[in-house]
Amino acid sequence: MATCAPAWSQPAGLELVQANAGLVAGIEWRRVMDSPVGEMLRQQMRLAPGPFSGFAAVEKAVLHDVDSVLLATSLNELSKPGAEPPVLLVVTGRFDRAQLREVLKGKRAPEVHHGIELLAPEGTRPRSPRIALVDERTILAGDRALMVGAVDRMQGRALKSGRSKLWTRAAELAARHHIWVVVDAPPADLRNMQGPMAAMASVTGMDLGLSFADGLRMEVNLRAKTGEAAQSLAQMVQGLVAMAALNQDPHQTEFTDVLKKIQVEAQPTGVRLSLALTRAELDKSVQQAARRALAPRTASAKTPAVPITPPAPEPPRRSTIRIEGLEGGPVEIPVEKKSK
Repeated sequence: MATCAPAWSQPAGLELVQANAGLVAGIEWRRVMDSPVGEMLRQQMRLAPGPFSGFAAVEKAVLHDVDSVLLATSLNELSKPGAEPPVLLVVTGRFDRAQLREVLKGKRAPEVHHGIELLAPEGTRPRSPRIALVDERTILAGDRALMVGAVDRMQGRALKSGRSKLWTRAAELAARHHIWVVVDAPPADLRNMQGPMAAMASVTGMDLGLSFADGLRMEVNLRAKTGEAAQSLAQMVQGLVAMAALNQDPHQTEFTDVLKKIQVEAQPTGVRLSLALTRAELDKSVQQAARRALAPRTASAKTPAVPITPPAPEPPRRSTIRIEGLEGGPVEIPVEKKSK
């Protein structure tokens, strides 16, 4: 019987990504906030002042109005050693454009590209980031050239990226995970790895997915050049995981238990890592880590040794020897006695 391929939903904004993207990452923010982890995040945001404190419209958008965030950067720039590649951000949700524009606008008149305002701070250089409030559902931010291309694709003035391998993997990961990353080219620094990490030089790409629907589920797929390289990569990863478990503080059992649950599997074209924690296991690990971070230092904690200064030596004691019977009379000779 024939089987049908799963119908994955396209991550919002993926059609706006440039064709030569080498890294695409997404956060399904609304699904994260609706998960058990979402309440933990809300509590942290309420307790700690964030970067949007004082900007009620932006804070409201972050906590309540954002549905998803997608980030993309180009393949060519990502492959250059030490490069800081330009990025494109696509944020989807429900926004009050007028209110956000009032917060974000600067003194400088915005650039307009095909009817879309590209907001920028005062004195912005041509390659500096821009922000575009496209409509009530979409915000673009990032490198100006990438944003211009995204606007053109949105309006049908340029070809869309199409369903490439990267698109397919991104759609597959987004359907199963709250946070996901697809990398078609590893950072240039990996190509120069030596010693125990030399196997990383064979990595040609990576996929990562995290899900918080019922605890924590993680999957990482490392793609290698050859099957032999995949075997070496699997051995290296297994060794790193085992070493990390051995080097853990014996009192931090929550981290050791998590490391022991990581599964490493060699595949014909790469390596797969997976981790699954139940909600109870995740809550326990988070609570133990939080208690340890907040616990005050106890008297049993090691304190630096105070150097002991030896007592100063006693001054030498003076005495005299008296000699009598001499022709000139008695003579006294001073003598110093050393202290014991």
